[in-house]
Amino acid sequence: MARELSEETAQNLALYALDALDDPAARQEVEGLIEQDPVCRQEFEDLRASLGLLPFSLQPKTPPDSVKDRLMQRVRQDSPDASRPASMPLQLDFDSLQWEATGQPGVDRHLLRHDEASHTSVYLARLAPGASFPDHRHPGGEDCFVLRGRIRDSRGEFGPGDFMYYGPGTVHSELMATGEDPCILFVVSHGGIQILPERKPE
Repeated sequence: MARELSEETAQNLALYALDALDDPAARQEVEGLIEQDPVCRQEFEDLRASLGLLPFSLQPKTPPDSVKDRLMQRVRQDSPDASRPASMPLQLDFDSLQWEATGQPGVDRHLLRHDEASHTSVYLARLAPGASFPDHRHPGGEDCFVLRGRIRDSRGEFGPGDFMYYGPGTVHSELMATGEDPCILFVVSHGGIQILPERKPE
């Protein structure tokens, strides 16, 4: 059985893969783990490979000529626009994706990768406002990153940029999308999930 990573290590690995780990000491520690620890190195490689699939899941669109003209004007400028941040967040057109129903009302997913041998799936999950998902167990653990909207579970409420790690055997309960917009999650599910029987009210 593979050794389980701590929640902090898993979170730092995911942030490092996203180039969003700002703490220099934490970055140095993660780089050391990736170099020396095979389990951490494999987790990092899996996350990086999965994130690399995101742009290819979108439907290609041809921009209008006006967009090309404005882009070329920017390229020809002598100096960069000082008001533009050095790092801009990736903007994805989620509406252009082919979403498939999960069987749960208001919950769809867009599969990016599935490994049959390990039962590991990488996908985007979309929950309509107010949609919930049954309590379930993660046999091999799960990495979850909020891309858009807000979501709440038994641990608390999370929004864009928040990362959650659920270790092997963890029960994920009281999951519900909050707010007025759909919640989009980037999920790496190790070993699939086990839906738990519905709890009867006391």
